[in-house]
Amino acid sequence: MSTLYIYKEYGALLEKDIRKADFYQTNSIQREPLALGAQMVFGFGTPTESPYPEKPYQAPKPKFYIVVAEPDRHCVVDICGVEGSIIKTIGGWAQIYNTKFAETRDFFEFDIPKNKDVETMVIVSDENGKIVGIYPNKKFNDVIAILKLHPKLVDFGLIRGVDEFGMLKVGELAPLKPEDRIAHLSKSIDPFAAYFSYVPKDRKFYLYGLQNKSFDGYSYLCFLAGCQYPEFAPDHYFLPGLVDYLDGWFLANDMENGELIKLFGLNPNDVLGGKLSLVVLTDAKGIIVALHPRKTLSDAITILSQHPDLADVHKLYQ
Repeated sequence: MSTLYIYKEYGALLEKDIRKADFYQTNSIQREPLALGAQMVFGFGTPTESPYPEKPYQAPKPKFYIVVAEPDRHCVVDICGVEGSIIKTIGGWAQIYNTKFAETRDFFEFDIPKNKDVETMVIVSDENGKIVGIYPNKKFNDVIAILKLHPKLVDFGLIRGVDEFGMLKVGELAPLKPEDRIAHLSKSIDPFAAYFSYVPKDRKFYLYGLQNKSFDGYSYLCFLAGCQYPEFAPDHYFLPGLVDYLDGWFLANDMENGELIKLFGLNPNDVLGGKLSLVVLTDAKGIIVALHPRKTLSDAITILSQHPDLADVHKLYQ
């Protein structure tokens, strides 16, 4: 099954199975008319049209919220596209509602006289759900430009990498490169798959995640093309398929030993204890292209979006 097919099917499930229940719940909440300073219904702790629990990002609390109304779109956060991935990386929550539904038009007040010429809308609120911006006739593709109008609310510095981190430097060869063996890096790799436990060659890019994992139950998968540790986090279930579709490859440490972490010059206790994380991006030859402290592989699409020469992430959402 192709990645694009998965996205289309996933979006259809969201729209079919979740829309009615969530809108009925939110419509039962007393809300103020849309205006600057008003409380937006879709804030922390309220139901959301998403596959997640009934709170967007239970922890940590989002730093800001974006809700959008536009025709024929219905999604949340990174499922919405590259802009959604960036919003997630910088600590926000985003959600698009389809204007073909009467509930959407009612919430966004499209049917009142002053909005008779409004077809789409973007609303921005702060971490407490207070509205700080209303942008009629703007769409989700405009949200990055809109967020730049709110520098006190949004820190775009969070998506930037660094040139050096410890022993690692952009422009130098990474500790792992194509065709290097990795069986010695983890006892979790099945001994019977040791022959295949190497970094595959001929990929356009490679991602290495040194990070704490808050979920269990998954081990290294080894194929003829090499081994990888899948990032089956609930909030980024499709990452293995996305990276593969973009002709890339990734590897993350496991939680049982720190050999991969030490190979990249980091302290295993800091990484496994959640004090430090790092994502390393290399090109096809294993040369470091970007270093991103405080990031995990859940930020992969945001990181790759800054390197169109290695990956065209926009084709994931066409």
